[in-house]
Amino acid sequence: MRVLLIDLDGNQGGAEKILTQVYYVYREEGIKCDFFTVRDSWFSKEIRDINTIRIDKNIVNLEYDLIIYNNKKSLKSLVFFKILFYKSKHVYYSHGYLSFIQSIMYRLLEPLLNKSVFVSKSLYDSYPGRNKILVHNSIKPIYSGNRNRNVKGAINAFMWAQLREWKGHVMLIESFKLLWDYGLDIKLNLVYTTAGSESNKLLEYIRNEAVSIGKERLELHENIDNHLDLIYQKADLAISSSIKDDPFPTIILESIGMKIPIIATRVGGCVEMLNNDERLLADINQEDLANKIMEFSLLSRSEIDRIISSNYSRLINEFSYQNFKNGILNNL
Repeated sequence: MRVLLIDLDGNQGGAEKILTQVYYVYREEGIKCDFFTVRDSWFSKEIRDINTIRIDKNIVNLEYDLIIYNNKKSLKSLVFFKILFYKSKHVYYSHGYLSFIQSIMYRLLEPLLNKSVFVSKSLYDSYPGRNKILVHNSIKPIYSGNRNRNVKGAINAFMWAQLREWKGHVMLIESFKLLWDYGLDIKLNLVYTTAGSESNKLLEYIRNEAVSIGKERLELHENIDNHLDLIYQKADLAISSSIKDDPFPTIILESIGMKIPIIATRVGGCVEMLNNDERLLADINQEDLANKIMEFSLLSRSEIDRIISSNYSRLINEFSYQNFKNGILNNL
């Protein structure tokens, strides 16, 4: 088996996490598999038999059983998009809705693939073709353990995301300013990783805001992926504030797995992940996001526990690692 990751979008994203899950599956089944990526990635310490391929002729010298692809609407992405159909039996789309040109290419070339696999229903529905299946990504292991919930005091909220404009950091901070103006006692912990030069302007913005607002209300946490459980343990509420193209944000699965309620914007796969629960889904604007958080703060402990229990049951039944494993082994 050969598996290739093509991710043109920086590090620590959903495509890498899918590759990690595929690695678990094949390792557990004793299936010999060679993994390749077009660049060094954060998971290389865990997947020790990873091979790095340069973005040149080396990438097309091999054929692959599976390509995990983070699609982008760019010229460089178009080049890789064409390679998929000639060098792979299956493609797992982790991110990226089709541009007009890609849509035409996909319709013409899709019959060459055995199957196209999609991480979420919203992504699945956006692609034409018949040889396609839905295999939700999962998380392994599911975070567990006793949490230190706040019974009294400020609500401890957090968001974990790369510093990218479409992740909605500006909208999130502006919504929290509204909440603080309303008098809500809530703290925002921003957990982030950078994505090269693209993050510079946004990083400057959140640092300035943190100084202006004060650490007691807005605290920044950089590059603590290995210690995220410490943040999760203390969290009362998680936020996913993406403003576009987010088919399957991992923070939602991880928060549900830790039995933390989460409020997300109504974008991409968030709706299916949260079962279209109006209490947990906000429109893409700071006012509605602030209103949803305020409404959450007024819920009783028993109402919050029911939301947590319902989301956790769906995680186990619909988004479990076993379901992911079965989907990979039965279809690829």
